[in-house]
Amino acid sequence: MNKKAASIMLSAAVLSMSSIHAYAEETSSLLVLGDSITSGYGLEGYASGDNTSAADSFANRLSADFADYTNLAVDGRTSAQLLEAMSQEDTISAAENADDIVISIGGNDFLMPMVTAIQMSMMSDPEILQGIKDGTMTREDFMEKAMETDIEGAVINAVNNVDIGLTEENIGGILDKIYEVNPDVNVYILTVYNPFEDVEGMEAYSDAAETMLPQLNGAIENAAAEHETAYVIDVYSEFKGHAAEYTNISKMDIHPNKAGHGVIYDMLSEAMQANAPAAEETVSEAVTYAPASDSADASVPTGNADVSAIVAVGALAFAAAAVTAKKRK
Repeated sequence: MNKKAASIMLSAAVLSMSSIHAYAEETSSLLVLGDSITSGYGLEGYASGDNTSAADSFANRLSADFADYTNLAVDGRTSAQLLEAMSQEDTISAAENADDIVISIGGNDFLMPMVTAIQMSMMSDPEILQGIKDGTMTREDFMEKAMETDIEGAVINAVNNVDIGLTEENIGGILDKIYEVNPDVNVYILTVYNPFEDVEGMEAYSDAAETMLPQLNGAIENAAAEHETAYVIDVYSEFKGHAAEYTNISKMDIHPNKAGHGVIYDMLSEAMQANAPAAEETVSEAVTYAPASDSADASVPTGNADVSAIVAVGALAFAAAAVTAKKRK
């Protein structure tokens, strides 16, 4: 390739990127739906109920390139609850007017049963509850108590009873409703990651999660495959081997940390740039973001202080979110 050709290609690439940014900034609308992954739970500055409070969340960072931004994520939300919300006027209106929609959903479908199992097991041991309440229980103490009360066995049993078929049906219904009111929208749906992978002392939780995540993420991919402009963002694969680096699991919180949100932001930015109308108009051959085949993601719940503590101390970081949502209702 000669220098002139290379220069032309570089100029085209720069022009394409510029026009993508300009298009989004001037005319586009971004809608974010889902659970605590999309609300920014666990990040600095996060305030429950205020999805714009965490400046480092991938959703809030993405919003800078859009003229209009709506974030209707709810901590602890399940796929069934989001499907129900798709019948509400504010959600329908936002979906109708969106150019791009980002969704994180499904993690709570298997996390909430795990949380319930842990809570029920912990209630049988007053020492655990008291230790959590007064802040004297260490992670090591909890793990010891967990073995005594067979919390791990209860969690594994709960995971094995999760109905992934129903989750796939719910996610399919969510996407159907979106495309019914907005056939031209681009939808980006995240897979669910494993926050316990390679974390010392949480091997049993990691193994339990891995028995379900491939099926859960497969369900997400199957639902997305029914729509031409629904793209799977394979967070599961990107986070694999990086749980300690990309999440707050060191603090017994399974949510993504700043670095994790940065990774998701980069993935979404790349996918959106590849599929932006301005990019297609400027460059003859637009890049298409191809969904990964073997994915598994982890959208995680949100939580209130009491539940967060339980989740934290008990590998329940899973469900901090789920309980908060329950209490709001």
